[in-house]
Amino acid sequence: MPASIDHDALFKRLLTAFFRDFLALVAPDLAQALVPDHLIFLDKESFTDLVVQVRLRAHPATLLIHLEHQAQADTALDRRMFRYFARLYDRYNQPIYPIALCSSRRPPPPPPTGATCARRSAPSSRFSTRWYN
Repeated sequence: MPASIDHDALFKRLLTAFFRDFLALVAPDLAQALVPDHLIFLDKESFTDLVVQVRLRAHPATLLIHLEHQAQADTALDRRMFRYFARLYDRYNQPIYPIALCSSRRPPPPPPTGATCARRSAPSSRFSTRWYN
C-alpha cells in the first residue's frame, strides 16, 4: 500500500515557495501593491494553512494575507473562513485579505440564500475563492 501524502503540508510548502507568483496569478492588483521584500510567514498559526504579513507600498501599515487550501468540497468553508478571519483579526488587529484556494473536482453547492446575504452584508468577511481542477 502506498504511503499517504499530506496534501496540506505539500500545498503549504508549495505556496510558501511560490507565494509571490501565486499572488500575481490570483490577485494581481494586490501583488503589485506590495513591498516585494517585506513578506513575513507567520508559521505559528496552526489553525490556518498559510498567513503572511505584508506591507503595501502606499501605506506604512502592514496587513495579513490568509491563504486557505481546500482539497474537497466543503459547504462550511464560508463559516470556517469567517472564524479564521475573526481569530486572526483578534490576535493581530490588522486588515486581513483572505483567499480560499479550492482544488476539489467540483465546486460545492451554493450556500443557502441567508448565508449568502449575511456574507454580503459584512464586507470584512468576504474572501476570494479560486477553483482549480
